[in-house]
Amino acid sequence: MHVSILRIYNKTVYSNAAAKVCRMNLAAENRRYYMPYIAIKSYPKDEEAKKRMADKINQLFMEEWNLPPQAISISMESVEPENWHLVKENEIYANPGKMMIVEGEKKY
Repeated sequence: MHVSILRIYNKTVYSNAAAKVCRMNLAAENRRYYMPYIAIKSYPKDEEAKKRMADKINQLFMEEWNLPPQAISISMESVEPENWHLVKENEIYANPGKMMIVEGEKKY
């Protein structure tokens, strides 16, 4: 009996017929990694400050949650100070069960 071994992304599959299944499973596994999505809203900041913050957040999630880099998506949206009340009303105060920290106070 001949057994062929296929190694894909450090996974071993026995038999050529199983290779297709393995590739499908890996595709599903890779889709699973498209999390977390971190959305940040703040007063306008310069581009260099936003890049530094994104790099730090990215590194923190990779270390704390043991994620590969391709798993993390980060967006930053600038909100003008005169419109910040809308963020507070519609996203912060309207979702108390989702908030971890509100105005510096831990909610856990």
